[in-house]
Amino acid sequence: MKKTVLQKISILFAILFLAVLCSACSSGDTAEVERAEFVSDNEIQVYLSGTVENYRLSVNVNENGKEQKGYYVKSYTYNPFYFRLTAELNKNVPKGAFLTITGEDDLFGKITIQR
Repeated sequence: MKKTVLQKISILFAILFLAVLCSACSSGDTAEVERAEFVSDNEIQVYLSGTVENYRLSVNVNENGKEQKGYYVKSYTYNPFYFRLTAELNKNVPKGAFLTITGEDDLFGKITIQR
């Protein structure tokens, strides 16, 4: 009888340890895409509501009511001190076109800006 009680207690502690370990692995920090602006023809600066570990943006360019294919983020520069993410696109966004930025991973929110 003593052995089964000890087994149950050890299983309970093992489950508790795994739960604590799993919660420590994912920080749970998320941030919202608050606003964005163009820095150059192919570079945007996105302001976030907080710091995150995993960030990714998807972009869609819409010119004259038609979605332009082939745009993606080529590289990121993240500044957690200012909650700012700078993204370089693979090609220039034409003047007058709309750019829709959608947060992915730990980022959420969607914003549209005009070039």
